[in-house]
Amino acid sequence: MLLHIGVSSAQDRAELHVVFEGVRSSEGTIRAVLCADRETFMRGCVSATASASAEMGATSLSFVELEPGRYALAAWHDENDNGRVEIPQEGFAYGNNAAFPPEFDASSFDVSGIVNTRETFVYVLDTPMESAVGTEVTYASESAAIQVGEGGLVAEFYLPEGIDVPVPGVIALSGSDGDPHYARLLGRRLVDHGFALLSLSYWRAPGLPSSLEEIPLEYFHDAVDWLRDSDRIDAERIAVIGWSKGAEAALLIASQNAYIKAVVASSPSFVVWQGINFSDPSSIKSSWSNLGEPVPFLALDVARNDTGFMEAYNSAIATLSSNPAAIIPVERINGPILLLSGSDDRLWPAAEMAGRIELRLESMGFAHPVLHRSYEGAGHAVYVGGSTDPGGFAAMRGVFGGTPQADELAWKDSWEQVLSFFNEHLD
Repeated sequence: MLLHIGVSSAQDRAELHVVFEGVRSSEGTIRAVLCADRETFMRGCVSATASASAEMGATSLSFVELEPGRYALAAWHDENDNGRVEIPQEGFAYGNNAAFPPEFDASSFDVSGIVNTRETFVYVLDTPMESAVGTEVTYASESAAIQVGEGGLVAEFYLPEGIDVPVPGVIALSGSDGDPHYARLLGRRLVDHGFALLSLSYWRAPGLPSSLEEIPLEYFHDAVDWLRDSDRIDAERIAVIGWSKGAEAALLIASQNAYIKAVVASSPSFVVWQGINFSDPSSIKSSWSNLGEPVPFLALDVARNDTGFMEAYNSAIATLSSNPAAIIPVERINGPILLLSGSDDRLWPAAEMAGRIELRLESMGFAHPVLHRSYEGAGHAVYVGGSTDPGGFAAMRGVFGGTPQADELAWKDSWEQVLSFFNEHLD
């Protein structure tokens, strides 16, 4: 809601006063930026800045001494006060409550005299990731994490207790959250059942890229080599499990690496998608690179789809015939594949994409077992590593889809499927 008050000062300056509603906590700072340049909005443009200590519920801040003109507004809730934009963990708001990713026209307004506006914060993850996953999961063993940093890797390594012979190794990959807590959640309970876990970060962590764009596939192959070189790992029994963007990565790297003998892809993709850059939503690059070259990908045009991300993905899939190189060559994977999806996934069409993977493998005469478990009414988070009460996932249903009953059934069955799959194919 925008209110203009036609009062002119002697210097003919303007003021913008903003009330941000929906602020979820009093932690950190609300930081806001105005941009007067259409071409560089969300690409480093800073015409004016303002900030205020966060106040739960509503926080007010003001821009004063502005040149009259048209400005786009962008703000984020810097909860940990590190000065960095860290979406989706932290909230965001744009002028006129424009959707992400914002366009200049949608999020801008004319500022002359005194202008008052109210905007509402959006939190993709309704609770901070640290409290959303992992905190309510208990494990039979107390195996401590071994921090892995050599060779540029950023990972946590877990070994089962009381086993003196080499064991199977599983690499776990989280998704667009870039959060190691969820990667750990994907596989930590497997450690209680005799599997080693390498919880691998591949972006957003210190020393790694700050955007999910052109991540070198060689990084993942280095992780496979690291496991194979360990005298605690059976080099012939290595698998990968991934969720969402991590599932996209899992299928892609397994299609290149014959040492990976089994793949679990939760809420997967059958193609390579455009990368993610929360600091510059206008950036259009591949998520991955191979030998220094971007991997072919499908681009999204979210800004032109009023119905959101799902429509953007479906629209991009409809253009696939013009860019077939974006399809992941899953037929090259050297082992069985387990696909997990929810019919009410509202983030991207995982059930349809898993079905396309099945059809491609069948048409190619794939030699290994393929199982697709699609859960009716479940959302994007169909697998949560064996937990039945994974905290903040319930708060994410507005983004992920699903119902409490369907998700809980999926969480229980998907864990049983994953454990059975690895027991059978990594035995």
